Amino acid sequence: MIDLDLIYEMLDPRARSGRPKSDERMWSQARRLAGRLAAALLAEGRQVVAEGNFAGDQSLAEFERELPGDARLRLIMLEVDFEVALERTQADASRGLSKDPVFLSTHHGRFSPQWREREVLQLDTGALSLAEATDAATAWLTAARVGPVPQRAWRGQLGSARLRADVTLHFPTRAERTGRQPHIASLQAQTWPEFMYHDAVLDRLFGRVVAEYPEFLFYAWDDEREEVVGVGHAIPAAWDGVSASLPDGGVDAVVEARFADAVPAPTALCALQILIAPEYRGQGLSRRMIERMAEIGRDHGLDTLVAPVRPTLKHRYPLTPIERYLSWRRPDGTHLDPWLRTHERLGAEIAKIAPESMRVSGTVAEWEKWTELALPESGTYVVPGALVPIEIDRDRDEGAYVEPNVWMVHSPPQANEP
Repeated sequence: MIDLDLIYEMLDPRARSGRPKSDERMWSQARRLAGRLAAALLAEGRQVVAEGNFAGDQSLAEFERELPGDARLRLIMLEVDFEVALERTQADASRGLSKDPVFLSTHHGRFSPQWREREVLQLDTGALSLAEATDAATAWLTAARVGPVPQRAWRGQLGSARLRADVTLHFPTRAERTGRQPHIASLQAQTWPEFMYHDAVLDRLFGRVVAEYPEFLFYAWDDEREEVVGVGHAIPAAWDGVSASLPDGGVDAVVEARFADAVPAPTALCALQILIAPEYRGQGLSRRMIERMAEIGRDHGLDTLVAPVRPTLKHRYPLTPIERYLSWRRPDGTHLDPWLRTHERLGAEIAKIAPESMRVSGTVAEWEKWTELALPESGTYVVPGALVPIEIDRDRDEGAYVEPNVWMVHSPPQANEP
């Protein structure tokens, strides 16, 4: 195995101490040295795997021109969604700068390899286990040596994880699949920070949302596992189509309005939350859940889907105003935040900020229990999982959290759209 990053670090030892590996001339030299090392190993009759950034014909040529003329080069590209990549780097103690979400997002967005007239095996490592990816690569390389028949094997192995998302999943509503359903264990674990379970409006009314609107609660049901691996909640809402009239109170306001004494006829469907088991993330399921939610709304004459979206990465920047956070874009123009980006890719537009989408109040003792932090004096505190700081008033024995969300609107499909 030849690791291109290690060769770069040999050429520039300062890179081992965290200096960015941004010198293109150094990368070019590293690729040429990697090619020479590969040539030496091939001369000994060894098979060689070179791992690193060989994206594009020019980068690949720098490596390939050092190889003997009879060398057979095969390309395997490992892909993964940004969300999964960030999760992995954050959990890897050996990682340095790549743990930073902005740095990783920038490089992830720029990576778009282009090879002309090359056969490339693409493996989604967010959908495939290590064993499945290894089997697929091995079968593909074997097929390249012995002929076309074994290719059926690697295609089946490559598709095995995707089949779990594309073939064995169904999306019934609670009205269609009544009663208590078995949930995958990881979905039953606590999903949100503890304090998020103490929103007064949802404490009072969310049980009614589930009980009285089962046709708008749906599951991602895995036939193979016979378990629920994802859940979507939505509720009908009255909206006049004007962005400014979307309530500043976001989730709380929509739920409270639905159970008020005088309820106007609904004109849109409002998303409340989508939950996906961790092992099913990074496979495109979030996109399908949003699409299914919009489809359910259309089935009930509610052609517009509105969503007070909780940005996935905002809790990493609690001191950044959400207005500024919304302006952060990747080099390809897509949003830095993966959840906002998923909605945008499905055609949703940012309508406005919901500055008070959820409110959580409690005593100081309760907040210390929820956050597992000491809160010794009155003031502002940054706590894990919160999108903005909480406010503590010890004189009144009170703590408050007001969470901003982002209103996004999925307009009805045009006549020529599915």
